[in-house]
Amino acid sequence: MSRMRNVIGGHLLSSIIGVGVYQLFGFTWWSVSLGVTLALMVMLLTDTLHPPAGGTAFSAIMYRQQYVFIFMPVLLGAFLLVCLSLVFRFISQIDLKHRCRKNKRAFEKVDA
Repeated sequence: MSRMRNVIGGHLLSSIIGVGVYQLFGFTWWSVSLGVTLALMVMLLTDTLHPPAGGTAFSAIMYRQQYVFIFMPVLLGAFLLVCLSLVFRFISQIDLKHRCRKNKRAFEKVDA
């Protein structure tokens, strides 16, 4: 599972770079390559690598997005993704603790 910093930071940096490259160079075949490459390089340099975020830079250029794209849907989506993963992790830990206690009781009965 990815770290929260990687998910949010990777998508944020990729969207900023993707929109910036589109605003500077427009939509060409090489601007898409440049945007994705720059996004991946910046994520590597800032230790926020999240490979799916490369698609954020790609879509920012392909669909000719404006700066609003950075906040809605990218940041909102990244925050929702992290929140849902935390909820799922919390629920699965509760279930795991319950199963461990149940199995421990079963082993105690066998040993007696």
